[in-house]
Amino acid sequence: TDTPPEEMAGFLAHAEARFLIVHAARHVERMAGHAHQMPTVTRTFTLLPDHDASLDRLLETVTTWPGFEEQAASIEPERLATVIYTSGTTGRPKGVMLTQANFGHQVACCPRALAIRPDERFLSILPPWHIFERTVEYVALTCGCRLIYTDRRRLKEDMARHAPTFLPSVPRIWETVYDGIRKAVSSAPPVRRAIFAAAVRVGG
Repeated sequence: TDTPPEEMAGFLAHAEARFLIVHAARHVERMAGHAHQMPTVTRTFTLLPDHDASLDRLLETVTTWPGFEEQAASIEPERLATVIYTSGTTGRPKGVMLTQANFGHQVACCPRALAIRPDERFLSILPPWHIFERTVEYVALTCGCRLIYTDRRRLKEDMARHAPTFLPSVPRIWETVYDGIRKAVSSAPPVRRAIFAAAVRVGG
C-alpha cells in the first residue's frame, strides 16, 4: 500500500489491532519506526516473504488455536467482523464497523444470485481494503473458486493468461481501460477505427 506508515499506524491504534499482517517484509521495515503509535499490536506476520517462517507461524497460530472451531461456531451474527477505513477524500478517514452478519448475508446470497460454481475464476484488481473486494474474496473462497490477484499494469496480461469468468471492479477501472483502448484506436487505420466505432454502438 502507498498509505503513509504514520497514517497506517493510526488506523491500527484506532482499531486496537493485535496483529499486523503485511504481504512483504519491506512493509514491516516501514512500520518499525511507528511501533510506539500502535501499542496494542503484539505480533507481525509476512505473507509473501520468499517463504519465510512467518507464514508458517501464521498458519500454525490459526490451525493450533485451542478451541478455535468451538469459538468460531459461537460467534454472534452482530459481533464485529472488521473495521474498514474510508479513503479520507472528504476529510479524516473514518473506520466503518461491519458485523459478521454483514458478510454472512453476502456470502449466503451472492452465490445463488450469480449462480457461482466452484470452477469459476475471479480476477481481483481492487485493493483488499475496498469493501467490494473484501466481499468478493469471501464469496470466492466460500464457493471454492480460484482467486487471482492482479493490478492495472498486469490486467491485460492476466486476463489473457487466466481467462477469468468474474472480474469485479468499479467504474473508474473500466474508464481507464476504455480510455487506453480509445487512445490506441485513434492512431489505427480508418477501417479499424470504423470497426471499433461500430462495435461500441452495438454494445451500447
